[in-house]
Amino acid sequence: MPRLAERDWDKIPESEFVGVDARVLKDELLAPSAKVVYAAICARAGSDARETSLRISDIAREACCSRKTAQESLKALALRGVIETEPRFNGNRQTANFYRIIGHRAECYENRADSHTEQRLEV
Repeated sequence: MPRLAERDWDKIPESEFVGVDARVLKDELLAPSAKVVYAAICARAGSDARETSLRISDIAREACCSRKTAQESLKALALRGVIETEPRFNGNRQTANFYRIIGHRAECYENRADSHTEQRLEV
């Protein structure tokens, strides 16, 4: 069976479980749209790989948001350190970006006392 990251969105079984870091979902500094985008990336990556290549349009479709909201959410997730983004190119043309899930291991969660002084990352 191919890894989840290699399948099309439409082929992901409705009953398939998706692992999403609880610490990211509870993060009060991330907007709800960023959390849905994070969940969409987790669904595509699968729990074992924690990395995948995706187009913005696919993320937006799965997260039920606009491309702009998906892009802003990805920026907020990267700023928070819960994902790493690696742009991919075919010549001069950008293709699907590569996303690595850091999740609960992100540096922002190491010292929770500082989280109250930070501002919410709006999308």
